Order: sequence, then C-alpha cells, then structure tokens
Amino acid sequence: MSEKSKHEHGKPVPSHETQAEQTREANEAAAAKNAGESAREHMVDIGRGNQQAGRQGHVKPEQRKP
Repeated sequence: MSEKSKHEHGKPVPSHETQAEQTREANEAAAAKNAGESAREHMVDIGRGNQQAGRQGHVKPEQRKP
C-alpha cells in the first residue's frame, strides 16, 4: 500500500468498519432525537387534555373545591 493511500492530508483514512460505526451512531442519534420529540409532544397533548377537562396541576389544598 502506498503512503498516499494510508493518509490523506496528514490524517488517517477511516476504515470500512469505522465508517460503518459512524453511520450507525448517526442513525441512532437521529432516531433518539425523533423519539424524544414525539414523547414530548405526547406529554404536551396530555397536558392540554387535562387543562380542557378542568384538571389543573399544583393546586393548593385550601384552593380545592369541596
């Protein structure tokens, strides 16, 4: 193998395994980000439903209706 094929601009050229791992990690990160957003959206929807139903959170006991 020539010296030029091992290094490009002074940096090692990543192997096939390294590139595959980086691709997997990027896909996992994107999937986790998308899952986090959908879970957050779900919680927002629950909060809106509770508000519309008149169920407010953090009401002091003395402010509750009998």
